[in-house]
Amino acid sequence: MTDVQSERVADQAARSLLHILKKYEPGMRMLQILESAHSHSVRADKQKRLLEISACFPSLIEKQDLYQLEEEIRAAYELAVVKILPHYPAAFFTQSYIPQLLAETERIGIVARGFFRHYRATLSDQELVIELPFDQEGIRLMENGQTPKVMERIIYSEFGLSVKVTIRHDANQTLPSSHEEMERRLAAIDSQLAQADAEYERALSSRRTFGSKEGGV
Repeated sequence: MTDVQSERVADQAARSLLHILKKYEPGMRMLQILESAHSHSVRADKQKRLLEISACFPSLIEKQDLYQLEEEIRAAYELAVVKILPHYPAAFFTQSYIPQLLAETERIGIVARGFFRHYRATLSDQELVIELPFDQEGIRLMENGQTPKVMERIIYSEFGLSVKVTIRHDANQTLPSSHEEMERRLAAIDSQLAQADAEYERALSSRRTFGSKEGGV
């Protein structure tokens, strides 16, 4: 990674992300997101070419916007990975945010893309229930991959809330696909879940590495 100087995280918080990310020239939408960030910190791993930005936002940011911002920063600095960790007020976690939570769960790689295409979600005080049209075998695969725990960690990371996540079969839903397609999808999920624990451990290891380094860009 180039143009990286050591600085204290406390000093970073006093500067805007735009000032820290000198090489990145955002468009209007990305500019608005960066300007709204506060209480932020930037951590870098030069050897692995990784950059992590942790920031609080006064309003919810669409996941697709965050993913685009990550990619643009990654390209500007020619890095391997850029990760933005958003933090929001706890009151912002509502039923309407569930699709964003599911998008992040799929992106982490714990479940196959499109797994949550058909679902029902019920959010109560301290519990989120996700009902899926997959049979018990499909639900078992998700449990083996610790998908509910991953979702709980995402909620805690973003909102500071301890919410129990339960995933279960919904007999009232049916998949608009053939039996053969269903079997292929489950096979793909099974293969992906076999690697999920190792991938998540690597992500945690990277997070610990970030935590032991401080840097500005």
